[in-house]
Amino acid sequence: MKYTHLTMEERIEIGNCLRNYYSIRRIAEITARSISTISREIKRNSSGGKLSYSPLRAERLSKDRRSFKLQKVAKYPWLKLEIDRQLSEGLSPEMISGRMKKMKSEKIISTESIYQYIYIDEGRYKNLPKRLCRHRPYRGCWKLSRRKRIEENQKTHISQRPIIAANLQEIGHFEADLLFAKGSQSIAIAVTIEKKSRLARLKKVPFYYHKV
Repeated sequence: MKYTHLTMEERIEIGNCLRNYYSIRRIAEITARSISTISREIKRNSSGGKLSYSPLRAERLSKDRRSFKLQKVAKYPWLKLEIDRQLSEGLSPEMISGRMKKMKSEKIISTESIYQYIYIDEGRYKNLPKRLCRHRPYRGCWKLSRRKRIEENQKTHISQRPIIAANLQEIGHFEADLLFAKGSQSIAIAVTIEKKSRLARLKKVPFYYHKV
């Protein structure tokens, strides 16, 4: 399972909860993180038991681990050239890493390491973030725009669908969803299922890449 990086604020919250003898399950509820993420965070960054957990130490160790991942890119300059070239061809970091593994390249680099290289100073200087399908200048969460928030609030929840559809009394009611390729959100399959007949239709969603 991929490890999810925590923020400094979340680590402070974890430290406060541990000092109050909260259970891992309770901490997960408070921080809105999974139990496995909280458990892994405490084990990786404690020197001797839960009470030895220090938010500042955990943050420093986390940065050291992320920095260590970048050493492979720094050690082999040809990796930088290869990443730059494949990004220019429209490939995502997930595709680049996957291609290296499939072709049994001399050196294999993880998707996370490629992203970190893209967003360090050198990557920004080369405008690498703009070569991604989503041209985000920074990694991390972003707030929904006012228009998007209004649209989200106006959506009808599935629990409010007509009873005739929920009871499968007639044909003509569909459910839709998107299936993404593992580790990527640039390759998707649209799936629609008619609830009564269970007729399923799949269609590949076209992916458009615009070079800058």
